[in-house]
Amino acid sequence: MNKRKMVNYDEELLVIFYSILDYMKRKYGFDIKINYHFNLLSEVEFENYLDYYGVIRMKQIRYKYFSDKDLRLWTLCNAFFERMMEIHSSQLYQDYLMVTDYHVVFEAMVDELLSDKGLDKGDLKAQEDGKRVDHIYAYQGLINQDRIFYIGDSKYYNIGAGLGEYSVYKQYTYARNVIQHNLSLFLEDKPDENGKRKRLGKDYLIYRDEDTDGYSITPNFFISARINEIASQRGYDKDELTARNDVEKLRHFENRLFDRDTLLLQHYDINFLFVLSLYAQSNDGLKAEFREKTRRKFRENILQYLGDTYQFYSLQLKPRAGQDGEDEDDEQRLDAMHRAIEKHFRSSIGKVFRPYSDEKFMYVAVEPKEEFYEDNLLLLSELSKDFTIRHYKLNTNPTDEINKFYQIEAELSGVEPVGAKVLKGEKLRLEDFADEMFLVGGWRKEKNQLAWIKEHMWYNVRKMVLGKNRNGVQRIEKGLADAHYLLLYEIGADMPSYELYRIDSYKVRETKWMEKYGYPEPSGKYIVYRLESMPKEFERIDLDKVLKNEMAKAVREHQKRKEDYGPKDFEGTPVYLTGREIMEIIK
Repeated sequence: MNKRKMVNYDEELLVIFYSILDYMKRKYGFDIKINYHFNLLSEVEFENYLDYYGVIRMKQIRYKYFSDKDLRLWTLCNAFFERMMEIHSSQLYQDYLMVTDYHVVFEAMVDELLSDKGLDKGDLKAQEDGKRVDHIYAYQGLINQDRIFYIGDSKYYNIGAGLGEYSVYKQYTYARNVIQHNLSLFLEDKPDENGKRKRLGKDYLIYRDEDTDGYSITPNFFISARINEIASQRGYDKDELTARNDVEKLRHFENRLFDRDTLLLQHYDINFLFVLSLYAQSNDGLKAEFREKTRRKFRENILQYLGDTYQFYSLQLKPRAGQDGEDEDDEQRLDAMHRAIEKHFRSSIGKVFRPYSDEKFMYVAVEPKEEFYEDNLLLLSELSKDFTIRHYKLNTNPTDEINKFYQIEAELSGVEPVGAKVLKGEKLRLEDFADEMFLVGGWRKEKNQLAWIKEHMWYNVRKMVLGKNRNGVQRIEKGLADAHYLLLYEIGADMPSYELYRIDSYKVRETKWMEKYGYPEPSGKYIVYRLESMPKEFERIDLDKVLKNEMAKAVREHQKRKEDYGPKDFEGTPVYLTGREIMEIIK
């Protein structure tokens, strides 16, 4: 035992063997002299080995050893743990332990197949408060390419059993601990003179945006074993991984997806025979395939839930006249971003998040429930003063579209563009605005609305009144918050001509405000868009064809709901379409 030997970190068998000798020395007073050059298992860890984990671990590492010497050492250690389990167990109690061992074994198998290796370091799995995370791995986040941790549990659930309140609470505690651990390391890892952090991506991941105080969405999952009740239908070749019910959400505040305490939880069943079979195979390729497939499914299901439950928008600072795109450096643009964030901080906290790798862009999430309608509309209207707002679909990269729009807006605003010019012809072409949202809105000649619009450079859309749809009504749906251009035409004209305006921002206005500024016969609340003139003429398009197409679509939709609705009901209704959709209609 005194012979010196350099031991590699992976030689786990020797660590276990010497830990057994150390335990016997402490427990029974054996005079054993141990000369070793690596860390043994701690007393707490070794107690866990004595408490049945040793038997499980020995079976897990059995396939690693082939030499006679290693096999004899493995047999000796395995016999020790099996004997210790027998000593501590009566026959009656051992029958009970077979059930609990099943859960521990299932946890170990899932962890081997799903988790990242090496996360036992630090406090990610073995947390400071004594809790231990079953499964954890780093994978692509839900907003952009930045990675986040996915945190799972598979320990406590019998076949078909539901989640207990304690188990759910415990899982959220795991998640909070992981977030705090990453935040602590982030604060310790000071940036160098180039702004780089040495440990980022190695020891920790970014969870919080320091400016918005928004937190990356944190997914959690439970996995329960399932065995088909019909014996003839049992198999081990398919994982049969299926989600139970809906994603569960725990939060401290409503309508704050990017809040630290908003956590998402999904529960899955998996074929236990498949897990057992795959775990027992020495096929790293199949295991890697299962790992990637399962991780991708977890992420895609959460994305589907978020897309169904929230509305997302991207935010980018507007180019302003007087700025010089070539002279203005990244630091100046970020300073302007910081000032805008500070301006809207109180109203946007928990609703806005800026990923670490996308400092020029932010994302806002709102929950489109009736009780949040007014707040959501107010938030987006306030943000529209300083930011260009675009509808954002999760799991897409909006960078190219945003940058192209920024380039167009810079040219229209008289700001020196950063890249090559987009608007090259004498007239503005619809194809240059293919990805932008247009509001096709009309004015009534008999009410002299056009004079009011041009005097104030405002255009209004009537909000929903008493829950009933009326002409000019538009909910917070496609286009309302992210329309950038107005095609203004005369309602009722045989061949309507039109003018094109830029939409700078919008506000929600009451009837009294509309009366104050002389709007003809106002009624209810209005979305009032602030307009700007276009420096160039817009190419001619067949607007009559667009309106007739949208009218026919609206009539069909109301007929499906068996509602009485005709062309006269549609007349004057605002329409939101992208440039690409308009091009498709008029081609």
